[in-house]
Amino acid sequence: MRGIGGRLVAGPTVRLLGLCLLLGAVSLLLSSTPRFDPGAWVIWGKQITDANVGLSTLRGPSWKPLPVMFTTIFSLFGAAAPTLWVLTARTGAVLALAFAYRLGQRLAGTGAGVAAALFLVLTGGWLGEVGYAGEAGILLALVLAAVDRHLAGHPTQAFTLGVAAALLRVEIWPFVGLYALWLGWRRQGSRLLMASALLSLPVVWFVPDWVTIGEPFRASRVAHTSAEAHAMGALEHPALVVLARAYELVPLPVHLLALVSVAYAVRRGERAVLVLVTAALAWVALVVLMTVAGGYAGLPRFMAPAAALVCVIAAVGAAQLIETASRRVPALAATAILVAIVVPFGIPRLEAVLGHARAAHQWQQTADDLESAVDRVGGPSKVACQQPTVNYPASTRLAWILGVPLDAVDSRGRPGSLVFAASQHVGKPPPRPSGARYTTLTRVGVWTVYSIPATSRKLARANPRCPPRFAAHGR
Repeated sequence: MRGIGGRLVAGPTVRLLGLCLLLGAVSLLLSSTPRFDPGAWVIWGKQITDANVGLSTLRGPSWKPLPVMFTTIFSLFGAAAPTLWVLTARTGAVLALAFAYRLGQRLAGTGAGVAAALFLVLTGGWLGEVGYAGEAGILLALVLAAVDRHLAGHPTQAFTLGVAAALLRVEIWPFVGLYALWLGWRRQGSRLLMASALLSLPVVWFVPDWVTIGEPFRASRVAHTSAEAHAMGALEHPALVVLARAYELVPLPVHLLALVSVAYAVRRGERAVLVLVTAALAWVALVVLMTVAGGYAGLPRFMAPAAALVCVIAAVGAAQLIETASRRVPALAATAILVAIVVPFGIPRLEAVLGHARAAHQWQQTADDLESAVDRVGGPSKVACQQPTVNYPASTRLAWILGVPLDAVDSRGRPGSLVFAASQHVGKPPPRPSGARYTTLTRVGVWTVYSIPATSRKLARANPRCPPRFAAHGR
């Protein structure tokens, strides 16, 4: 089997992919329903392949090209599309751990590889994103794989993986651009191919929003108008908050071990570690700049790639520290001492990991109950015609159940609407119109379904407005 750039893909790599896919499939036992952002990507993929509806990005999260490329293909499998995306996201997360191991092993041996993967598991909030089938796992897998391919002497593969990562987050654009310039200067790879790839990035990011709603920079507007961005803009020193978030992503011992690694790298002239730490710091600096000057939210997940690189660097530092200490005490004793130091900081992180797992399972139950609630009040085709309204974080799930575009589902209770309100787990319930009367229809789990009567007889007698539904939609 041949890989990118004509290089032979070894059997172990194929087996690794198979193992990661298997582990991703096992994770579906915990939950198999995507949350808000990935739920929108699944619906947009369905709209692209359904001439009856057509794509519209007016409502929902920011457009991300790579996920929609996947979900467009998955839409051909009908009701399985959401599960296929979750499987892809979780497989990407396992691959991220595998490439963290491979990088650590490449730089400092097997022990460093194991430490890098464990440190990545302890990264704050990352497994929460993975549990909800966000893009974080795939992004880290692509970034770490790109670094691994570069260190292995395959720059074309590294560039291609970098471009794929740039289809998930715009922060990586400067890094990919600089890498392309370096490759061009070194006369490695096709300059035409690299230029074409770089020029395609703004096309696949901005043209879909431009064509469907006439707003090419909608993703930027969504990011600027989010509640998180407003909260960050109200702070006196947002840069310090972003730096604090970056620091809190990994435990204190990981930071200290990373400093040890840098010290060894400076003394020994190890360029690989120095380049990695420079890239991590540059990534955080870029997020700080985008927050302060660009008005973005500076969320911790934006800095996940930097945290992953720190995990690898720290793992190298741990291996070097054990190697040095083993000259005076047995290596096993040195390892035990280091583990004893790290474990107290890791236990709360492991408890958080379990909490993320429980939250993902709870979301699955909440999503299943929402589907049951729809069936109780008449089914998707009937509910779709009654101005369906739901807690905003669950709007993409309800839209998928009903087989309608996102703009057919509201998040504010209006006269004449059918409201699905959850008391917990999915944000605030839809606000009701002041003084409006309502009739409770059913309750399922945390969901209460009620109708708000129309405010006039004319509106009550009017035929309900039924939005276009996906052809042959299956849940």
